[in-house]
Amino acid sequence: MIEREHTRIAVGLLTVLATVILVLELMIHSPHLRHWIDRIRWEEADKDKWLFSDTGHFIDFDDRLLNEELVAADYSRGGVVFFGASNLMWALRTWDQPAKYQGVVRNYGHQGATHTTMDQMLRFLIEHDDLLKAGKEKTQVILGITYLNADPDSSEGVWARWTRHGLYEKKGEALYRSPMNPLVRWLTVERAKVTGFLYELAYIPYSIMRRTRVHNPEKYKKEHTLVMGPKWKEKIQKLVPEFAQTLDYLKQKQVNVAVVFLPLGSWEAELPFDAYYSREIEKVCKERDVKIYDFRKFLEDEELADDIHSNTKGTDKFHKAVMEISRPHLESIKVLDPAAKEEKAQ
Repeated sequence: MIEREHTRIAVGLLTVLATVILVLELMIHSPHLRHWIDRIRWEEADKDKWLFSDTGHFIDFDDRLLNEELVAADYSRGGVVFFGASNLMWALRTWDQPAKYQGVVRNYGHQGATHTTMDQMLRFLIEHDDLLKAGKEKTQVILGITYLNADPDSSEGVWARWTRHGLYEKKGEALYRSPMNPLVRWLTVERAKVTGFLYELAYIPYSIMRRTRVHNPEKYKKEHTLVMGPKWKEKIQKLVPEFAQTLDYLKQKQVNVAVVFLPLGSWEAELPFDAYYSREIEKVCKERDVKIYDFRKFLEDEELADDIHSNTKGTDKFHKAVMEISRPHLESIKVLDPAAKEEKAQ
């Protein structure tokens, strides 16, 4: 009798567990639920002058990018690929762009990106994921940068996010997908997504109660001065040549490449970093005939969520403007109709 009772309890617990897992699986794969949660998060961020991150139920943007978007990416149509750090990542509104741009305009920003990590990610995508599958003339790479990309200390944080689930590994200077049983890989990704989904649900009440952002320029300047450190010129001098190597690599592959100086707050005018960095980058780009689009003063301070990231207003404004850079390329691969002058890249 006791054994039967234990069996019934065990079966009951397993049934409850299986039901919970099934419900969570249905929820994380529901496009309607994802749209509803994203709408709430966007509205709350808009109200608080804060930023929106396209996490797709993962714990953060990087997790979604690495474990969902990159895995499913099909580069056979070509397109436009944006690379940069979080200030590019959160400044593009690619998650709800028109259908004609889906799978063609890609946001491959990642938190803490440096010129080193952008170079290694590009090489991984070109050499292992066939980024140029459609042909070199059909793929445009746009590099969104600021002087904060010249902080080599950020690189370790980037690799920690890439390798945290064991799905990617770094050997020397190269990135690889870890060899893994497909079932184990699937279970790992689903676990990561469920974890992110539960975090997302818990975060909604916090976002509703969050205070409206108020800028603190003095704090921003202190933080950026601390990040760059007393040897900031040496940092920039060390990483700008790595950026030059990235341009050389893309030029050697005959890829259409452009550079965007990303928006900065007015407080940056009181710091020396941007002026020195931008001059060094301009030299590198001029030598290689790479066009620079300067958006540093494009956003008002009120269109920034914090020291460096766009808020919802800034994201809408920047996304529409920067997409015009890619318009000629999108016309050349027939995503946009050159004859339809009223049709804007968006």
